[in-house]
Amino acid sequence: MGRKVAVVGFGSMDNSPEARRKDDLKSWRTKIADAGYDILASVDRGMDPKDIQYIVTNYHGEASVEGGSPAEIVDALGMAPTGHSLITDQCTGSGTSFHDAYTLVASGLYDRVLQIGWDSRYDILNRADKRCLQSNVDFDYHLGFDHYHVTDMANYFAYKYYGKRDTLEALVTGIILRYWYVNRNPRAGLYGVPCPIKKDEMMSLLDTNEEEFWRRLPRGLSTDGASGVILVPAEDAKKYTDTPVYVEGVAQKNTPNYPAWPMHYPVRKYSWPSVTNTPPDKFDFLCSPAVWLSTEEAMKRAKVEPKDIDLNESPFPIFAFLEAMRVCPRFGAAKFIIEGETAIDGRLPFSTYGGADGFGKASGADWSNGCVEAVIQLRGQAGKRQAPKHEVAIIQGVGGVGGMGAMSATAVLRRG
Repeated sequence: MGRKVAVVGFGSMDNSPEARRKDDLKSWRTKIADAGYDILASVDRGMDPKDIQYIVTNYHGEASVEGGSPAEIVDALGMAPTGHSLITDQCTGSGTSFHDAYTLVASGLYDRVLQIGWDSRYDILNRADKRCLQSNVDFDYHLGFDHYHVTDMANYFAYKYYGKRDTLEALVTGIILRYWYVNRNPRAGLYGVPCPIKKDEMMSLLDTNEEEFWRRLPRGLSTDGASGVILVPAEDAKKYTDTPVYVEGVAQKNTPNYPAWPMHYPVRKYSWPSVTNTPPDKFDFLCSPAVWLSTEEAMKRAKVEPKDIDLNESPFPIFAFLEAMRVCPRFGAAKFIIEGETAIDGRLPFSTYGGADGFGKASGADWSNGCVEAVIQLRGQAGKRQAPKHEVAIIQGVGGVGGMGAMSATAVLRRG
């Protein structure tokens, strides 16, 4: 894989309610610049903007005019004439841009690369069109598929294989944990907001009044976002900080981006059920082969086993994330969450910054927000939400709708 790579700078937009009231109408260019200089300011021994040799950024894409051009972003950062790649890869995009930034340093092409994932929810041509275009496939678009239908499909299969009650109890458990974490993260979007539900009450409602259960269930928070890191060769890391975080393994995988492909894919390059540790008669939309493949490859490159990983800073508590890293049995993720294993004192603290729905869902920045939290945790700087064990962290991402996620990027980080 070439040179070993380290993270020496990290940062994100402040998503707290107070900050959003002040900054919500800033342009997307300004928000990228704010995040960029937050990242630069975090470098303990300092780094001049002119020292950045290359920039990789991303946003969600699709039916959006927010992208601008690489030249606009470089200008907003005040880093002209630095080279810049701007990519789109939906909700796993900042994992993909991290992967590309890592590759530029590991290959020896550049020594100081700035990576930023970002998104703006206002600069959209039409929100309904953006939802329908999530699949990027005309067939799905003309049938009217959008993320709402995808959620219904995911629920159907989750109920079938995990049981409806366990699926929804895991959902409730995760939401309650979300509020626990965000109220220990002053930069989170829901900071200061008390958890509006209690587990016993919600599960009782599920048994007696399911309509009221769904009415009371808190929804996630949608925000703008920008976050990222500075990557350098590991041999140079101590020039910038005494507490570098090392990138041990990365991977990015793609599968077809239309909902039916897991059941009807014509190419047999892989035995898809075996890739996802699934019996052939249970291989379906929910299996997420891209997640399994990227997770396996990143962990293999990092030379880690499930027992070695202390934290998972992925943006969403998706069952496939836990099962793909094999921290629990196949179809065991719901029980894993219900039993408290993703809590701060559990086997694998998960999304300790509040996750996308608590910190703020900003698609293009979802993965990088988790990466920033992983760095904070590994450096032992997470304050009241600090995980007791923090040697190794994993960040997994997923984007698109095909097979419950057509694209996936994964990284494994280790404390310096």
